Amino acid sequence: MTDLYIRTTLTLDSSKQHFGPPDAIDYRSHPGSRARDDLTIFESMKSTEADPIEDLSVMKASIYSYKNRRIITQWLRDVCAAFHLKSTTLCLSIQLTDAYLLGNMRTIGVDSCQLAAVACLWVAAKFEEVDTDLPGISKIVGVCDGAYSADQVLDMEESILHFFKWCLPHTTIVNHLYLQIHMISNASLVVWKEVSEKCKPDANSLLVKLLRIDQNHQWVWSSIALNAEATVKEVLPQLCMVDRIPLTSSLEVYQLFGVDFLLAQRVKLNMKINELPGDGNGEVRLYLSLTTSQMASIFVENDGYIFLRLVNYNFLDLCNFLMQNIVLHVEFLRLRSHVNTLGVLGLALCLSSSSELKEKKTAIQHIVKTLKISPTRALAAADLLCTKYIDMIASLPPSPSLLAPSDDIRKRLSFCFDRQLP
Repeated sequence: MTDLYIRTTLTLDSSKQHFGPPDAIDYRSHPGSRARDDLTIFESMKSTEADPIEDLSVMKASIYSYKNRRIITQWLRDVCAAFHLKSTTLCLSIQLTDAYLLGNMRTIGVDSCQLAAVACLWVAAKFEEVDTDLPGISKIVGVCDGAYSADQVLDMEESILHFFKWCLPHTTIVNHLYLQIHMISNASLVVWKEVSEKCKPDANSLLVKLLRIDQNHQWVWSSIALNAEATVKEVLPQLCMVDRIPLTSSLEVYQLFGVDFLLAQRVKLNMKINELPGDGNGEVRLYLSLTTSQMASIFVENDGYIFLRLVNYNFLDLCNFLMQNIVLHVEFLRLRSHVNTLGVLGLALCLSSSSELKEKKTAIQHIVKTLKISPTRALAAADLLCTKYIDMIASLPPSPSLLAPSDDIRKRLSFCFDRQLP
């Protein structure tokens, strides 16, 4: 077995950073945003995901050894970071590279591995990126420092498409994450309660919490006493003053539900303040957003509830980081991508969780029961990923979204997946 040598013009080491902010990912074209039968969507997605590699020993002493795969996947990550490509492109390019090189490792030489990888990246970029962000063939050739010609890249692209019979395994961990977040943005999982008496300082007032997002995407809450008989439209000037934003006709008011990830529901402006329901803690929490930015800010909308990008930015950024680590580590090739995805989501929920875990367990069990995903395997993926995550964040600068695991993280995972870790 010969070690792989990468020729490249890149000097960037993307392992010291994470890229692809969640607001750069467009999931709205996914069928889950329009259809309601999650299981039917899931079964269709499974048919276009890559098959797992049950016996990883076949990679040993081959052109696609563990070491060579690590070199290739890290380089693909560096290229995606340098070209400002999406995480969806990274995940698909690695998925295609894995399938192609594992399927041809006895017929191609080690010197063709980088060529196959960059051609897979180009195919993935055509699939995932908008035209303005798509790197041209000269850029693809250039990043390989002249190791290959444009004709060689085009020939390899054709070889890859023929290998897949022009039907790419295009469903990745990113697509599965969208579906699973779509599923937990569900009216049946929202907890309502009567507004607590502590929120009623007197008979004519209601104490409301207003959310503002700071420059680090952290939540800043302000308490404000509103006239209980007034409409939302009538108290908008008061809300805008506290939120430090101008009063305009393009404002949308949302009521928030949840603990560590927040679901939003649009509030009608003619609704009275005392008609607003309480959340799981008996509180009324509001958030203001401009309607002009709604398409960019809405990540998922389901059953009248919305998973807002900006409100849940750090949670989505954490999921994004965990997904990138899943595809970089060879051990996760043993599991199907939808199982790894539930591991990502479960770990992200437990990392970002307060002491209250009931909401997280309900969400995970809803996915497990609806999609019939093995909780034991998903828990194993989450546990292994947590070990990798701890090693990764130790070498990264502090980030509001990359939270350090608590001492009882394995206990939290076991509780949410309703299975015991060894």
